[in-house]
Amino acid sequence: MENNKSIIYWLLSGCVLLFVMVTVGGITRLTNSGLSMTDWHLVTDTFPPLTEEKWNAAFEEYKKFPEYQKINIHNNFQLSDYKFIYFWEWFHRFIGRIIGIVFIVPFVYFWLKKRLDNATLKKCFIKYCHFTAQKLG
Repeated sequence: MENNKSIIYWLLSGCVLLFVMVTVGGITRLTNSGLSMTDWHLVTDTFPPLTEEKWNAAFEEYKKFPEYQKINIHNNFQLSDYKFIYFWEWFHRFIGRIIGIVFIVPFVYFWLKKRLDNATLKKCFIKYCHFTAQKLG
């Protein structure tokens, strides 16, 4: 047990992050913030627009999408409103990036240091393949 303490902390931190992700996802859904980011890249869009010019460009792009044209155009939707919904969508995706790092980096470290035995690796691989097959099928 003592030898696995760091692995337990790693997995528990992942569980906490997943709880935060689900909570923020719920807030994103309740605030109708989904799809506010019209263009998304894994690495280059890590941070929201940092200048007023970039915010305006992002807002103009958002105005081309059905969410704005069918719903928000009727609500006197302004740039400040867009920044609010954008924050929740951005934060949700940012937590996703953090979760990826929190799982992948320690996994590779523990794997290289031989802290994960073959039985554990096999279980992880089988569960991953099963989960992936369910999502695809």
